Amino acid sequence: MIRRGWTLRRGFSLIEAAIIVVMIGIAAPPAARMLVDAAGERSDRVLISCATTYAAAVIEQVMADVSAGGLDVLADEDAYLDAGGTGLWDRLAWVSEPFEARGLSADLSISDLVARDGEVSGDAEDNLFRVVIVTVNIPTGDGQVLELPVSVMLGEPNP
Repeated sequence: MIRRGWTLRRGFSLIEAAIIVVMIGIAAPPAARMLVDAAGERSDRVLISCATTYAAAVIEQVMADVSAGGLDVLADEDAYLDAGGTGLWDRLAWVSEPFEARGLSADLSISDLVARDGEVSGDAEDNLFRVVIVTVNIPTGDGQVLELPVSVMLGEPNP
């Protein structure tokens, strides 16, 4: 038996279709912006992870140099970092290349001899350590530059 008053609908009316198009038009731009922002943040996180790896590689080489030659290898910072062919940056060029290709750069600073607390002591016999700080500069998607400092306190390998 067929009921009267009931008709079988197949599809949307023109008004329903127009309402759906308007709703999509209103919702799409904010959703697209959220996706773009999320992609930028994900990219920044990847670069921060790369920067951490880069800083660790530089510090490992410095630690290896101190282990092989003692704390005296760090006495002349300019010579240690920039001596032609033997300076740290020349020796680490193969490590730095992939990071620099992503826009990362690293700086290294070496402190004077310090005591256990990281400060220069009035008693020269307490000043047995150097603090090495590697700072990696990270360009973000929004045009800022983040700095990731990683430090280590080094002493003579076998006093």
